[in-house]
Amino acid sequence: MPARVSHGITFTGVDKMSRRMKRVYDELPQKTRDLGRRMAEQILANAKSKTPVGPTGELQASGRIIAGGISRRGAQQDFLIEFSVLNDGFDYAQIQHDEMSFHHTVGQAHYLSDAIDEFSKQSAREMLVNLALSLMRDSR
Repeated sequence: MPARVSHGITFTGVDKMSRRMKRVYDELPQKTRDLGRRMAEQILANAKSKTPVGPTGELQASGRIIAGGISRRGAQQDFLIEFSVLNDGFDYAQIQHDEMSFHHTVGQAHYLSDAIDEFSKQSAREMLVNLALSLMRDSR
């Protein structure tokens, strides 16, 4: 009978790793919402710095973040960033945002869309990396 050589493999730490993965899985929804909120806050702060400021400052002050909002196109959003000032049935915020011919001594047209565009893919990527690092650190 030929000689047999065998080696076994034993996995250690599988239970511990499973518990860590469960904690990461459980924390992911809240941490993702927190990340979304921080992203929205950065965009809102940038948009407010670009918002035209009239005598009352009402337009700039109207900027807010709505959790679970519905966009103008009817799409469900995790976070909606909104500026809204209604005057005589007209949406002053929308008019100020879209009208390129207005001269603003403070602020600019497209104050919200420009702020969103400026929140670069790099910024989003950095925040996602921080989320991943946070999940790994907190799961220990």
